[in-house]
Amino acid sequence: MKKIIAVTITILLLSTIGFGVRFVVEMKSDYDQLISESPAAIEVEVESDRLKNLREEVNSGTWRVHAQGESGLEDLLEALGMNKGIEGLSEFFLYKLNPFDWSDLDRNKRTVSIAVTRAGLMPKPADGLFHVTADFDFGVIFIDDDLVAFHQRTESGILDGILTTRTNGSNQSEQATAFAAPVF
Repeated sequence: MKKIIAVTITILLLSTIGFGVRFVVEMKSDYDQLISESPAAIEVEVESDRLKNLREEVNSGTWRVHAQGESGLEDLLEALGMNKGIEGLSEFFLYKLNPFDWSDLDRNKRTVSIAVTRAGLMPKPADGLFHVTADFDFGVIFIDDDLVAFHQRTESGILDGILTTRTNGSNQSEQATAFAAPVF
């Protein structure tokens, strides 16, 4: 009778350990797949020549704003444990998606949160950069030569918008949108 109980307990214990190992191995596999399919980190460049040129072109009316609004990125960055504002957005874009760490499941969870969020929010930059001003009040991602996503720090949070170049056929004095061009 004691032998049957010992064998039963051993079988249950080995089954539980086997199930646990299988679960963790599958979790690691899913993690690795998610990280490999997620957008990679993008570098941050402060006061790049491209940003300076954009500033001049926006001031001359070459670009126009098509969409603009507060996105709630401040709350999202805070929930991810990052700074607020353009500095936090830079941290978000720069965050390296770490490989699975068997001993730090909290870091794995944070990495998954950031990877999933970036997959839904981050446009693919044409040059692989997030261009920011020296005071971290303004940042842009050049999606294409004539399409730019911008982020501007305001008192109430981050203001997001899209800039496009004006076409030759558009009237420079004509207001295509109700949005003022950003000042940076």
